[in-house]
Amino acid sequence: MWVTHFTTLGVRSVNSSPELNSRATIAALICLFVMGPMFFLLMPLYVGALVDHLGLSIQQVGTLTSLELLGSCLASLSALFWIRKVDWRRFASTSALALLALNLVSTAVSDSFEILILVRFAAGFGSGSLLAIAVAALGDTAKLDRNFALAVAGQLGLSGALFFVLPQSIAEQGVNAVFAVFAGCAFFAIFASFFVPAKGRDHTPARLSGGGNWRPLWGLAGCASFFVAQTAFWAFVERMGVDAEFSAEFIGVALGLSTLLSIGAALGVGWLALIISRFRIMVIAALGQLACLALLVGGFSAATYLFAVFLFQICWNSWLPIQMANVAAVDTSGRFTVLLGLFQAIGGVTGPILVARFLTGHSFLPVTIVAAVFVVLTVCLFAPIAIRRASPDHIHPAALGES
Repeated sequence: MWVTHFTTLGVRSVNSSPELNSRATIAALICLFVMGPMFFLLMPLYVGALVDHLGLSIQQVGTLTSLELLGSCLASLSALFWIRKVDWRRFASTSALALLALNLVSTAVSDSFEILILVRFAAGFGSGSLLAIAVAALGDTAKLDRNFALAVAGQLGLSGALFFVLPQSIAEQGVNAVFAVFAGCAFFAIFASFFVPAKGRDHTPARLSGGGNWRPLWGLAGCASFFVAQTAFWAFVERMGVDAEFSAEFIGVALGLSTLLSIGAALGVGWLALIISRFRIMVIAALGQLACLALLVGGFSAATYLFAVFLFQICWNSWLPIQMANVAAVDTSGRFTVLLGLFQAIGGVTGPILVARFLTGHSFLPVTIVAAVFVVLTVCLFAPIAIRRASPDHIHPAALGES
């Protein structure tokens, strides 16, 4: 899901301090990685609560969630300038404390759309800051593959569990139940921040080298396109179930089970890449998502909805590690890989806004059309760097890793 800020694949063994690789530190960083972007991970229930309990229109909700994602996007961009200059422990604790306060304030101003937008925009910035620190620090650890796999699994596991229990709380307490969960996540992030190191390992500034430096740009554009497709669908999939007259409990179970099931996809795709090429995995995942979208055009049964959501999640979380590897493999300078999170956030911001502009009445056809178009576009953008096999001297060292 929202998991690829500033990461590369492999195992890094240079200048990683014992503190940075301690179990307590790894656990704390994974906690920040999981708790920071919870608003995105729970977006279907978040959107449903805003519509059902605040009476906001789909267009208003699309604007609000996009601005919250925009706040996270700006945090990613600003992190390029401060991530190696600030005290990580202090910055993380301050960001988590601010995020806790903003989520508590959200419960008090939820009846004012204009104020709520401003508060959620600021909350998005706080969430993005926590995630930037977590990913930068995890990227400095010795065992990248293991640590990022655990972090991704943590995101999917917690959000999947919440999909089971949160719908009932929303039915009883409205959108404040969602803000309470976000506040709880911020509280745990405050505690975890005390175990975050003050700084990471020393880095040597990357230099741009000769031919092919444009190639990572295709991958970054593909990352943005991919997240347009995913958020265009993910932000409104709960509403599609409601419109089909499925119960809130059934929708919660469908989203929760699909999220938990996709843990295996996120962890297993690295093994699959040893058997078939990365681009073939991408094509298979894209075809799977297109099939899901086709199943949800027009009327559909509960079984069809359940199957489509399951398959979409599996394909989504199979794609994420592959797109990271593709960008890292052609990034000879090491300069472009750090922009992965920013481009994904840009795509995440764009998806809900783009769909909201075309939604009319109870028709969710624009959701499937926008998502399908950008799934195809993503494959086309990755094709120039994924089909052509990089020669050994053009492979980013971090993409090779160590066993």
